[in-house]
Amino acid sequence: GPGQLHVGRLEHLRDDLPRMLDAVGQPISASMRDYIKVAPRRNISDHKDFPTYYDEALSALVAERDALVIDRHGYRFRR
Repeated sequence: GPGQLHVGRLEHLRDDLPRMLDAVGQPISASMRDYIKVAPRRNISDHKDFPTYYDEALSALVAERDALVIDRHGYRFRR
């Protein structure tokens, strides 16, 4: 509910966004839910898997500072 931390994963945005809006009490219509599910992707670009952008030192720093989010969502710095 309101006052709680809600974290969504960008890679699951179509599923997470309506759930997060519900959790904070933001009304969302059925037509908006449908639109979120089927709207064409925009501003997309090709990217490598995120761990390839991190060297060992940066991986350690991010792992330390964002441990809660990393653990909660199962992120791993695999190479």
